[in-house]
Amino acid sequence: MQVIDNRINYPQSIIDKFSDPKQFPQIAISVDMLDTGIDVPEILNLVFFKKVFSRAKFWQMIGRGTRLCPGVLDGDDKAQFYIFDLCGNFAFFRMGAKGREAGTVATLQERMFNTKAEMVYKLQDMVYQTDELKAYRVQLVQDLVSKVTHLNRDNFAVKQHLRTIDKF
Repeated sequence: MQVIDNRINYPQSIIDKFSDPKQFPQIAISVDMLDTGIDVPEILNLVFFKKVFSRAKFWQMIGRGTRLCPGVLDGDDKAQFYIFDLCGNFAFFRMGAKGREAGTVATLQERMFNTKAEMVYKLQDMVYQTDELKAYRVQLVQDLVSKVTHLNRDNFAVKQHLRTIDKF
């Protein structure tokens, strides 16, 4: 395994070795160095560990795995490759039925959390200041705080928002 980034001396020599299926490294970790302009048909797995906001770059990155390769795996031709998308790029670029980008689809948990937050906000209005609704609002706030408190701070998606989470 080899990390390939712009801080190492002679990254092209490592890229050249990675491009040769008979040499090591056979696993390369890259930050913006192998996204485009490299042809390694033997690539069987891609791991996206960053958000990509350019549709062209996204498809270029996917293209790293689309190259055909005869006899790559136990003598069999390459029939597929895997993409592990840890940052939701596919959801970001998901296409709607009419060929345009669809918005990111919120999970049921996310929609429920947001609905409860909207209810907490709305229940502040003077018209809802009955004892029963005040108690319900307190219950909703406690539930939301509990959900935020129990987030896994080591989770990659959570780590991106720790500043906001800690603020609220």
